[in-house]
Amino acid sequence: MNSGKKLAYLSDLHGLPQKTAEMISGIETVITDATYLGSDIDDDPTHLQKDQLEPFLQSLSAKEIILTNIGSYQGLSHEDLVSKFPQYTVAFDGMSREI
Repeated sequence: MNSGKKLAYLSDLHGLPQKTAEMISGIETVITDATYLGSDIDDDPTHLQKDQLEPFLQSLSAKEIILTNIGSYQGLSHEDLVSKFPQYTVAFDGMSREI
């Protein structure tokens, strides 16, 4: 059954081409890389950095944003991340979502 809902999966990104941003504008659910969410690391040119990530997430204007690939080197538990970023859904191993 096709619900008509759309999902975008954005992995290992350092921004989006304009055409891609337009294609996912207003999409219901976005699963996105958040490797450096809240991190002090800022020297990886292949991923959005901590100061770039939050404005990017806000620009998505999705109904739900699911954060994945969050670096465990930050020493934060899943519960810590959920508390620190309540406006997002923080993914976890084995998570499933019906679209």
